[in-house]
Amino acid sequence: MIDLSTKGCKVASDTSVEPVTELEVWFFLPDHERPIKVQLAEVRWTKGREFGVECLHLRTEEQERLSLFVKTLETEPRP
Repeated sequence: MIDLSTKGCKVASDTSVEPVTELEVWFFLPDHERPIKVQLAEVRWTKGREFGVECLHLRTEEQERLSLFVKTLETEPRP
C-alpha cells in the first residue's frame, strides 16, 4: 500500500484488477493489533502493477482510526 489517505490509497500488486472492481480491503496500521476493515472499496484506475482504490464504506470507528493515523503521518517530520 502506497499513498494512504482517508479517502483511499494506491496499491502495488502482482494481481491484475480492472477499474470499477469492488473490493473489501483489510490492512494493518503500524503498531496496531486490529486491521482497518474497509467494507466497500472500488478500483478507480490501474497502471501496470499499481491501482488506485477509493474507500466507499467503512464503519465510523474504522474511519476515525484511519483519520487519526493519517493526521499523525501528516505531522511527522520527513527524513
